[in-house]
Amino acid sequence: MNTKRLKIRDAYKEDAGRGRIRIDSIIIKELNLKSGDTIEIFKHHYKYEDFDKCL
Repeated sequence: MNTKRLKIRDAYKEDAGRGRIRIDSIIIKELNLKSGDTIEIFKHHYKYEDFDKCL
């Protein structure tokens, strides 16, 4: 399993509330992600049970 620590910024207005995230293209290549891939997101010290699709 590939993991990467990323900083989170506020969502774009059009993405808010839609379960979408945006990831830098360099990170996408490093993790070998494709549009529509499912990723697991963890927050700080506890697991955030949320799965989103990569755009």
